Amino acid sequence: QSFIQREACMLRRRLGVVVLLVGSSTSAWSDQKADCQRDTALPEQRIIACSAFIRDNPRADWAYVTRGSAYRAKGDLDRAIADYTKAFELNPSAHGYLARGNAWRAKREFDRAIADYKKALELSPKYSDAYLGLGNIYTDKKQYDAALAAYSKAVELDPKYPVFYYSRGRAHVNLGNFERAIADCSKAIELDPIYALAYTGRAEAYEKKGDRERAIADFRKALALGDSRSADDLRRLGVTP
Repeated sequence: QSFIQREACMLRRRLGVVVLLVGSSTSAWSDQKADCQRDTALPEQRIIACSAFIRDNPRADWAYVTRGSAYRAKGDLDRAIADYTKAFELNPSAHGYLARGNAWRAKREFDRAIADYKKALELSPKYSDAYLGLGNIYTDKKQYDAALAAYSKAVELDPKYPVFYYSRGRAHVNLGNFERAIADCSKAIELDPIYALAYTGRAEAYEKKGDRERAIADFRKALALGDSRSADDLRRLGVTP
């Protein structure tokens, strides 16, 4: 072989090694990203994967939000909030503020949660989940009129989501509007016939309205669908679950 041929051969071999290394690195990066984003993974697995991804991609704001949600699932609210806050420093997002608001709510720091939900709405005015978050906080604070208004806005923005109707139905129960509560929970059941909590909510409205038999029927349905707390409601009504 001539000198030029030998050099060309060596160059091909070197390039092959580089391609192999780059390919291996890209594959590992893809695996970390996929594991970080995998909703079905255990929280600890997602934390490990997201942490590895963040080490190589420290400006990936979504990875901090995802790891924060995994920390929240584990009950580590302080680390969750720290990750959400880091994500905002990189790229403020409505989803991130919603997530941090939910973490503040879990810590029962309601005013901070409200501030984050409102910030989410500043960034995305039609973000129905942020109105749901506000409604939940106002319910926690027993400000039922404000909760009703927030839930109604969520329904207006996304009229196909049963959780919004159920939540508004509970607000109506708290305000003594039992017929409206029944209508909202019935709509939630229409949209999702196996939504256990909607049967529970409607049962409570029937009970408070004085319709014991329908309340019992709905508590039984909720229990059959997995709401174990309905067993206590049935016992309270003098019925064997």
